[in-house]
Amino acid sequence: MNIQTNDIQVAFGSKAILHDISLDIRDKEFVGIIGPNGSGKSTFLKCLYRVLQPNGGKIFFDGTELSDLSHRDTALKMAVVAQHSTVNFDFSVLEMVLMGRSPYKGLLDRDQLDDYEIARYALGQVGLSDFESRNFNTLSGGEQQRVILARALAQRTECLVLDEPTNHLDIKYQLELMTIVKRLDATVVSAIHDLNLAAIYCDRIIALKDGHIVCSGTPQDVLSSDTIRHIYGVSAMVQTLPDGRLNIIYNME
Repeated sequence: MNIQTNDIQVAFGSKAILHDISLDIRDKEFVGIIGPNGSGKSTFLKCLYRVLQPNGGKIFFDGTELSDLSHRDTALKMAVVAQHSTVNFDFSVLEMVLMGRSPYKGLLDRDQLDDYEIARYALGQVGLSDFESRNFNTLSGGEQQRVILARALAQRTECLVLDEPTNHLDIKYQLELMTIVKRLDATVVSAIHDLNLAAIYCDRIIALKDGHIVCSGTPQDVLSSDTIRHIYGVSAMVQTLPDGRLNIIYNME
């Protein structure tokens, strides 16, 4: 799925959060959004998945303006893994993942055998096949994040939006989650905190600072020592490994 944003602007009262964000995200491209806290990463993603309404600008999915799509149509095209998932009811893990099938249902439709098969397959993808009867609220933060990813995978959409998806995950599951997402036959847009993960998995990186796009390009184009210093205010050495990937080492000053 192609995503195009034209001059997206968001303000809360008199405070501008995003300034004229224009992007063209290509079909099946893995795009990482980087930037310090408060740079506008989550705000931009929330505009994509319709939690926030921009104050200005337009968003298009495959040439159709987002406002012309129903929320159900949007859910059939885009799945979301947000930063925080608070559940106030005692849902089992399997019930949580089955919620990813809801865009395919009418109001009174019940889950069918294929829905259970899809949900269980998604749990297997995130390594939680043995957790389906567990109460979601009893899981660790990292386990809950993997369940939310499974729910998104069960949705089987053309696009996946992730807001710092590796929060709460140890290193093994960070790499496993990002590898699962990378292998999907889908467009992926992800806010990423860890620049080394961005360097490994992203086809293209968009760098934000104070609600503006600072630069955009491949990891090799964007993740330079000068750009990291400009965006984050820290000194870093960027190494190119024998396989062409980057390794970022931060320096104490």
